[in-house]
Amino acid sequence: MELIGILRWFVELGRLDIMVDVSLLSSYCMQPRRGHLDQVFHIFGYLKRNKRATLMFDESRVDWDETAFESHDWDDFYRGAKENIPPNAPEPLGNPVQINRFVDADHAGNRVTRCSQTGVLIFINRAPIIWYSKAQNSIETLTFGSEFMAMRIAVELLERVFTTSYVCLVCHWKDQPMYLGTTHQ
Repeated sequence: MELIGILRWFVELGRLDIMVDVSLLSSYCMQPRRGHLDQVFHIFGYLKRNKRATLMFDESRVDWDETAFESHDWDDFYRGAKENIPPNAPEPLGNPVQINRFVDADHAGNRVTRCSQTGVLIFINRAPIIWYSKAQNSIETLTFGSEFMAMRIAVELLERVFTTSYVCLVCHWKDQPMYLGTTHQ
């Protein structure tokens, strides 16, 4: 269990390449088996072989092909919707930023519980600010259900970041589109 804690700190410090594996192994902390310990040793071996992996912060914007997106009018569904911006928020300075989210879920990926695993990456421009991987709480019967749950989690993460942290105060993101990438259309 201590080894899993060490690996979780590696993920928190930016080793995104082991995030899903550590998240899956974390679910077996209460009743680990010999095979789980072997997999932990494999991850440590991987980290030893790849010591120089670094997390790069790239401030350039992603060049999205705007013609690939369909335009929809959501006023019928969200009439009068406004963003939750604090009334005392200072005026943002600097260049506008681009918010990109990538979401995926593996439907019933856990062979024991049949729960899906959610993965979310949120970027400001090309710099990752949030990485999240966790088993979903419910069992979905269709891939659509597990993907939908993953999208909901991504939206809640983004809302939490922009309403409770300094990001909403310092980033110039108002009136900018937020891009969402998935493995499905």
